[in-house]
Amino acid sequence: MQWPNLDNGYDVWNDGPWVLADDFVCSNPGPITDIHLWGSWLNDQVQTNSLTFWLAIYSNVPVSATNSFSYPGNLLWQEQFGPGQYIESFWSFGQESFLDPGASAVVGPDSQVWYYCFYPTNIFVQQGGAAAPTIYWLMVYAQPPTGGGFQYGWKSTPQVQNDASVHAPWSGMTPTNNPGWTPTQQSPTGGPLDLSFEITTATPPSPPPVVCVETNGLKYEQGPNLIGGYDVYNDPYVLADDFTCSNMAPVSDIHLWGSWLNSQALTNTIIFWLGIYNDVPVNPNNPYSHPGTNLLWQQWFAPGQYAETLWGVGQENFFDPVQMSLSPETNVWYYCFYPTNPFVQQGTAAKPTNYWLAAYAQLPAGIPYEYGWKTTTNVQNDVSVHAPWPGMAPTNNPGWTETLLPTGAPLDLAFKLTTALCGPITITYLATNKVVLTWPSGFLQSSANVIGPYVDVPGATSPYTNVILAPPYTFYRLRCY
Repeated sequence: MQWPNLDNGYDVWNDGPWVLADDFVCSNPGPITDIHLWGSWLNDQVQTNSLTFWLAIYSNVPVSATNSFSYPGNLLWQEQFGPGQYIESFWSFGQESFLDPGASAVVGPDSQVWYYCFYPTNIFVQQGGAAAPTIYWLMVYAQPPTGGGFQYGWKSTPQVQNDASVHAPWSGMTPTNNPGWTPTQQSPTGGPLDLSFEITTATPPSPPPVVCVETNGLKYEQGPNLIGGYDVYNDPYVLADDFTCSNMAPVSDIHLWGSWLNSQALTNTIIFWLGIYNDVPVNPNNPYSHPGTNLLWQQWFAPGQYAETLWGVGQENFFDPVQMSLSPETNVWYYCFYPTNPFVQQGTAAKPTNYWLAAYAQLPAGIPYEYGWKTTTNVQNDVSVHAPWPGMAPTNNPGWTETLLPTGAPLDLAFKLTTALCGPITITYLATNKVVLTWPSGFLQSSANVIGPYVDVPGATSPYTNVILAPPYTFYRLRCY
């Protein structure tokens, strides 16, 4: 927690040209379920329910012999929140100045303090302990509507905790490298500034076990090869295979087939990382296609957050693509993942888009078990690739190499992508003033008017109980993605 300074503090310009970041220390690992900010508007010209926020968490680049101040490093998590996807409320009044961090100059006053609450759908899990804390950076950019003529600022805190906050020019998207971070200073003294925010973690009840459900909206499939196929070593290497999208829709389910070396399975132990990348096609400087530097979506899945079932028996070989070694195994396992923040593909039948699905399987340290991603029967599109796992999701080329057998034969991997069908809403009347809404998939939205505008109902899951106050009436619909 870094409280807002309501007595002669600053509001640092956070839309238009500037993205801001401030550091924080984690001494207890766990998920970041809530992020809260304080902010204000120049000259109190408030434009509520209008900002689109970009929030991100980065690693830390510390002070060194070649670096005079610390700043954000590797992009670890990000999410975009549009109007209606966060809570915005008036907080208090203060005596404030609106600061342009680039010029380090006050450009006007403001007095109204606003509070913003964000609840990520793809939660970032901090690492760090009391004996070895970890430093992270929270980045924020507030994007106003085009031509609005209003300016928003992130409010400062009374004291600098850890290192000073930084700012950089906004490039139009969340930066994945150093966009020119510069320490943010007060005007006219030049003293350092820190920003006000709060990070919390919820203690949820134990979730029910994940069950593998096959949805009807098949998007893409490469089935497993059970006779003479291979299982490509997936815990020291990150593997990736390409697929083509010809119909825009969310990837609501991801399914993989895999096996264990010598059929020695250690179930309920793998932490899977999955990611989706853009495509780098073959060109004169690139003899084979591979994932690009744009990491479009990612999520970690711990045991209990995916379904794991024995699929069948096959005649397989476990394959190390670097050592070119082969070992036998027979049991085939099936893994079902349901992203909490589904990636929406782009592409049409007339103009399809190529993507890459990447996977890494992190096993507990020190165990004598090895897991592999199963191959498919035929190479579809381009050949799958592998690279050494760099310790975190790669955001550049980690050294992708085609996955080939010792004979030079190419290998592709077995996976399936589906999209859940949305709705319908079923209404059950409990009493004259109470109903229960149930639906199979989608996000519940409500409006006071049948033609809208509709906004997401915060925290609404099926079944959802509503008290009818009539009139006025509440109208509901489902947002499929």
